[in-house]
Amino acid sequence: MDTKETEIVVHGPLRKWTQNMDTIEKKEFYSLTGIAIDEDGVPIESKMFRFLQLDPELYGDIAIKAEEAQMIHRRLIGVKWGGAAARAPLMCGGASVCPFQIDCPFVELEKKTGERKVPVGRKCPIEVELIAYWVSKYMTEFDVDGENQSEVSLITELAELDIFDYRCSMILSRAENAEMTQEVTVGMDTEGNPISNEEIHKAWELKERVKNRKQKILESLVGTRKEQYKRDAALKKRSEKDPSTQAAELKESLEKARADIADMATPVPGEDIIEIPEEVT
Repeated sequence: MDTKETEIVVHGPLRKWTQNMDTIEKKEFYSLTGIAIDEDGVPIESKMFRFLQLDPELYGDIAIKAEEAQMIHRRLIGVKWGGAAARAPLMCGGASVCPFQIDCPFVELEKKTGERKVPVGRKCPIEVELIAYWVSKYMTEFDVDGENQSEVSLITELAELDIFDYRCSMILSRAENAEMTQEVTVGMDTEGNPISNEEIHKAWELKERVKNRKQKILESLVGTRKEQYKRDAALKKRSEKDPSTQAAELKESLEKARADIADMATPVPGEDIIEIPEEVT
């Protein structure tokens, strides 16, 4: 919980809310606009929903109990930073509803113990954990800056596609789908009997579509890094000395070397100098 920081003046709809505090139980309440009401009914600043940036005139009158605020906070944070991937995990409907209950360890445990273990009405914890894990791995692999919304969006989409691929694999893993084909009704005969054809399983076709989309995203991420490498290489090259400067410095070094040699060749006083006649050609 947030600690009391500073008392603030409440305007707009929040004023009515604080005036009616005597009709509300003496508990901590939170507004969606960065304000909380402490147990004494005093408005204080809060960090709980500061990330939302909502208009106080429109949302400031909504009072959320402390225990409810935690749940709302997690939901909103997940949607804001997880994007569409935050909505990807299945909502658990229990063993009688979930199409993947055969593979669910919670269903298996509930059947063994007879106790309630399946998180009905909540996001599938397996898929929630898988998405979080895959996002983390992709972020590390491609060294993505968390403030780069474009690349974060691509990363979360990769994780979402991985979930779809995961579900397709579970469907194809069933004994009846071992051949990865399925009977599809294509019409009716004159007697009203269904006419069926054996076709590639829809789950396999979906895996192919997922694979193609993932490939485009991966190419985009890799291509971005190639372009960045090229830009960095070009900047580094421009920062180095140009050929004319290098040639001038080389000429200066040669002239200095000649001067040093000439100094070394200057006779010391008192020494005999022997002149060597030039060769006659």
